[in-house]
Amino acid sequence: MTWRDADQNPFSTARVRPGALAFELPGHETLDSLWNKFVAAGERGQIIGPHGTGKSTLLRAFASVAERHHRVPVLFGTAPGQQLPRSGRQLEFPDHAVVLVDSYEQLGVCPRRRLRRACRRRKAGLLVTCHVDAGLPTLWRTEPSLEQVERLVERLMAGFPPLIATRDVGAAYRQQSGNVRETLFRLYDLYELRRRLGGSPPEF
Repeated sequence: MTWRDADQNPFSTARVRPGALAFELPGHETLDSLWNKFVAAGERGQIIGPHGTGKSTLLRAFASVAERHHRVPVLFGTAPGQQLPRSGRQLEFPDHAVVLVDSYEQLGVCPRRRLRRACRRRKAGLLVTCHVDAGLPTLWRTEPSLEQVERLVERLMAGFPPLIATRDVGAAYRQQSGNVRETLFRLYDLYELRRRLGGSPPEF
């Protein structure tokens, strides 16, 4: 994929990577209400959900909430440029920080223990993402629906030629068993194919 392709495809990696999209919370839930739950739980929490359902996006959105509350967010993860805190020297973060750990289950027992100890010592908050219960208070479960994905696609498509139909979104979502990330990758390929073939917009 070239940069020109990325500019012409609404589903390019630059547009759908974690942090590039706002996490859509259902109903009357807001990021500030999640912050309040986090505080009520003693500033300990976990975001649980299957792969590709928005956990990383929500975690990064939470970093902005921490900053609004005058706290320093410290992000660990497996994305390029990040690393998980597996050694003591990686645990030097400011007092009262909010430590955010993506893919927490990839840490072993000892690194998790060191991390929790460091958070207690520095009076720092701790919020993690995981696929299964990691023993922290559950702040949120990511359970996306087809309707949410359709709204997400509508936002991404704004300003682009409408080469993806609603039925395409449903088909990709079912093919990828509800994995939002893989659904968007599938729609990238479909959009690119139609764009390169000069196809006309499908009927929605």
